[in-house]
Amino acid sequence: MLFRSGAHNISNLREEGAEDIRVKRIVVHEDFRERPVVKNDIALLQLEWGPKASTVVGPICLTTSTATRDELESLYKPGETATIAGWGSDTAKAKGSHSHSVLQKVHVPLVDGEDCRRAFYRVRVRVVPEIQVICVGF
Repeated sequence: MLFRSGAHNISNLREEGAEDIRVKRIVVHEDFRERPVVKNDIALLQLEWGPKASTVVGPICLTTSTATRDELESLYKPGETATIAGWGSDTAKAKGSHSHSVLQKVHVPLVDGEDCRRAFYRVRVRVVPEIQVICVGF
């Protein structure tokens, strides 16, 4: 398996600045679940070597496993702006939805957890009332 660092257009195998690195090991979150709701859907990839740092490649910060709920919630204040980026679908399970080849990015406001649960309850979708879910939207 290869990890592609620095990619913007994942369908362009010769993209300038992109670097392919062999994955040595995959560590899936020990509490990953797909059903009844997706939970802990994160994994760590151990690479054969570190990617070259550039203007588009750099480290990200993760919280510690010992952070309390209050500490985590203090990082995500309702009304502040968050940036979402990815190559996934930009529609909610609509027929004909597809993934994107070019990295997408949008800025959205953070939403209070209780407001989020109420909004999802109105459309009959159960939201796990835990800090693992960060709610955003307009």
